Amino acid sequence: MVAQKGTKLKISSLGSEDVEVGLAAVTAEKTPTITDFILEYQMLDHMLMADAMLLEAMMGVLDKLKIVALAKQVKGTVEQERRKKLVGQLTEQLKLAEAALGGVTYQRTNAAWDTDAAGNRYRVQRPVKLRQWWTVGDGGAVQFGVRYGAVPLQLQPGKTAVEVAKLADLPLVIKTLLQAVEAGELDTAMALRLRKVPKAA
Repeated sequence: MVAQKGTKLKISSLGSEDVEVGLAAVTAEKTPTITDFILEYQMLDHMLMADAMLLEAMMGVLDKLKIVALAKQVKGTVEQERRKKLVGQLTEQLKLAEAALGGVTYQRTNAAWDTDAAGNRYRVQRPVKLRQWWTVGDGGAVQFGVRYGAVPLQLQPGKTAVEVAKLADLPLVIKTLLQAVEAGELDTAMALRLRKVPKAA
């Protein structure tokens, strides 16, 4: 209970007389100073920071992520799908060429299922047999034949390969072909070659 100005507080003590204490001097009003305002601002700022830290601590892990609806996957055009396939094949040939230059073997594997003696199925990685698209001539010249799947592509009428002086030049050639594929420069070659492949009965 807060005593009002001008009132008297009566304090009793066991075995002693009552004492009256005046509160007029105690409750005298004080004019706020600049220091008081600064201290009050700092206290408010600390309170806001504490509230923010408490709110962040209460947030779940997922609340920190931006959760959105999954956009429907848009299928590419026929040309884009062909480019994607050829880019994958050329990228693999690039890895083969770089491995050959480095004196190592590049090996790709595919995941497959196998079954043990007890009939339990388990996943295994099986090596994939890869075929390099280049040949080395007697003089050391290298010819790189471009294929779409197993089908040779004509880069120019009647020509399906690029020739370089040595194997060390092949990675740059493959990177150049990758740029050409991504730019759509081999779209016509793929389309024309696929039309010539007879359909299985």
